[in-house]
Amino acid sequence: MRIVRSGQYFPILGHHSETHKVLVLESNVAYGLDGVGYRGLGNLRDVGLQPPADWWTRSEVWTWRRICSTYPLRRQAWLRGKKRKLVEL
Repeated sequence: MRIVRSGQYFPILGHHSETHKVLVLESNVAYGLDGVGYRGLGNLRDVGLQPPADWWTRSEVWTWRRICSTYPLRRQAWLRGKKRKLVEL
């Protein structure tokens, strides 16, 4: 028997340790996006590749706790990178 799992993939690009807010990159119409963007901040074409400097102060940006409680069956993979930055094409 093959188990098929469905779901959504969204990388977390940033974490603010004091507020526990997470910068989520995704494409999900349920969160006001009609293309790739940041959850709570808007589409990349409108916001730009760099998120606002104070993204963790915005009430629309989720905390890690909210992500965990909304997606209790989530699967996680940790990726560590050096010289992290968004690449402009």
